[in-house]
Amino acid sequence: GGPLWGINPQDVFQLVRHQVDEHDSRVHTVEERRGDGMIYTCRFRYEDPKLHILRLSYQWPKGDKKDALVCVYNSVDDVLPSKCIIEHSINGKLASEEVIQIEVKSINQVIPPAVFTLAGMGIPPGTPISETNGVLPIGSKEKVWDGEQIVELDTES
Repeated sequence: GGPLWGINPQDVFQLVRHQVDEHDSRVHTVEERRGDGMIYTCRFRYEDPKLHILRLSYQWPKGDKKDALVCVYNSVDDVLPSKCIIEHSINGKLASEEVIQIEVKSINQVIPPAVFTLAGMGIPPGTPISETNGVLPIGSKEKVWDGEQIVELDTES
């Protein structure tokens, strides 16, 4: 299969997430964009919101080439699609098609907010905690994680 003009399979995930975020109103949108010195018309359309299928269509200036990226999501909360289909048509006929099946399902799992807290990270008590640059301001005491919160290290005992 051939890639979308100017879009390689490795770029699909970045493009898909950006387009879904930008056009998540689930309504048909049309806009004209410039890409690699060319003007093209790009259409964003949810073919079936219940099945979470998003189609991005690209019509090139000469009118004989049309590309599409079809993304299938398992749920509306998924970050990545479960499958992407890249279609390249010339003169209304499908010239090539490439299917990218996402096999690593764990990447789409929702991460609980607690994971991003110190308590949720499982940091052992007594672990030193510092500023991002690792330098303590003058006059401040070293801080450690006591298993529940950040406390000043008692160096006088």
